[in-house]
Formats: sequence, C-alpha cells, structure tokens
Amino acid sequence: MTFIFVFRDKNFNAVGPALSRKAKLISSQFEERHEEKTVQEIKQFVARLPHMMATKASLATRML
Repeated sequence: MTFIFVFRDKNFNAVGPALSRKAKLISSQFEERHEEKTVQEIKQFVARLPHMMATKASLATRML
C-alpha cells in the first residue's frame, strides 16, 4: 500500500509520528535477518526483501 493512501486522511501533526513508527517497523524487519537460522527462514526473508526495500525507499522519499 502506498503512503499517500495511509496518510491521506491524517492531520498534518500526526503524519510525522506515523512516519517515524513506520521507519522503526521497517528497521526491525531488516534486523530480523540476524535471527534467521535455517535455509527456509533465510529464503522467506529474501522473499520479503523486495517489498521491504520498496517501502523503505518510499518512506525515505516522504521524509525528505
């Protein structure tokens, strides 16, 4: 889901904290890679990676 739809109806003062929470969520998802032990877990992480990277790029664009 794109950020414009998520934040479209929010008050301007609420957007900053919401973006911050989303950034922390993305960071924690990337840190999960250290917890992966089996090949299957690593494959699942790699499968989620494109979506996580796209979300991170979109978030970086909004926070500039």
